[in-house]
Amino acid sequence: MLHTRITKILDGFKIHETDRKNIDRLLERPEVQAVFNNDEVEQIAYRKALIKELEAVPAQIESEKQALGKVHNVNVKRFEAAKTEYFAAMAEFYRTEAPASNSGYQLRLKEKHIKQELVDSSDPRIHEHYWHIRQLEGRIRSKIECFIESKKEWTGTTKSIFSSNADDVARARKEVNKALATLDALQLKAITSAEVTQALKEITNALKDPLGALDMFPPTIDEHGQVIQPHLDGAPIKIEQVA
Repeated sequence: MLHTRITKILDGFKIHETDRKNIDRLLERPEVQAVFNNDEVEQIAYRKALIKELEAVPAQIESEKQALGKVHNVNVKRFEAAKTEYFAAMAEFYRTEAPASNSGYQLRLKEKHIKQELVDSSDPRIHEHYWHIRQLEGRIRSKIECFIESKKEWTGTTKSIFSSNADDVARARKEVNKALATLDALQLKAITSAEVTQALKEITNALKDPLGALDMFPPTIDEHGQVIQPHLDGAPIKIEQVA
């Protein structure tokens, strides 16, 4: 192979015929031929190694394909199982989504109807008492007053102090709201007429002082257990403790 390459190179040059013959004789010398032969042996051995490596590639490809194929097949099965589970889960999700979102709807309706029936069939005096107290609750807000008090200091000077009945208003509102909540609860209870009368009297007594601080009066219960509307605000009527 080396001899062939050198010959091709020489053919590319314009060499005098005599010089070319001398070069050819030189190339034909035994020691030069030995170099050429050794080169050829090495080249052939190298090519054989390349051919052997080339021939091994298909088997290597197949081996790699088999190894990766096994891993891939495992993942394919896993993916198919996951995909099946995904679609099954999605179907179950949509099947239960609406019922879950509206869970308890029928029971809440039932609860509402039962409460309404209890309210409708409750002692009418409870609603009447509630209505009168609700009216009071709306008027309490207008009872706020601000005023100036004079305080004499030890130095003899007089100091003006700004004050209000805000605490009395807040207390009255708190007790009125508490009374309204108690009346709401009474409408849902199963109690006797006598027990209703007693409960209404207790509510009246609890409101007497906080409303009285604002010159207001709660509804009362007469000797027959009937609800009496509140007296006018500031009326000079003394409310006795209801037994």
